[in-house]
Amino acid sequence: MFSLFGENLKKNFVIISTFSDFSSNAPIIDTLKNDKLPFNEIFGDIKNLPIFYFNNNVYFNSNRKYIKECLDIEKNDMNFKDFFYYLSRLQPPSLEDTKKIFRNKIKIREQINDIKWYSDIFFN
Repeated sequence: MFSLFGENLKKNFVIISTFSDFSSNAPIIDTLKNDKLPFNEIFGDIKNLPIFYFNNNVYFNSNRKYIKECLDIEKNDMNFKDFFYYLSRLQPPSLEDTKKIFRNKIKIREQINDIKWYSDIFFN
């Protein structure tokens, strides 16, 4: 993604854990901390990324007790409000880096096409 849009987007990434029962021990967190995967390389320490937890089971699981569902729905509502508030406070990244990346990719493609054209003329 950063090769398309630029490094300045890193500060706008968040982690969203769904079906998590609002637990900081959600499997997604363990996966993101796994040294064998590139997340730490890409984002640095994931502890620095905001994490939002949602329990979507309350919307799909009809076997839960009603009171428990109501409490989870209230937590979900609060977490969604926090999440959207956080998003509303993010500064949009400049698209100048993205424009530069796209311009450079176009130049590289043109140069490759030129090389192919010359090689077809002189070597075929």
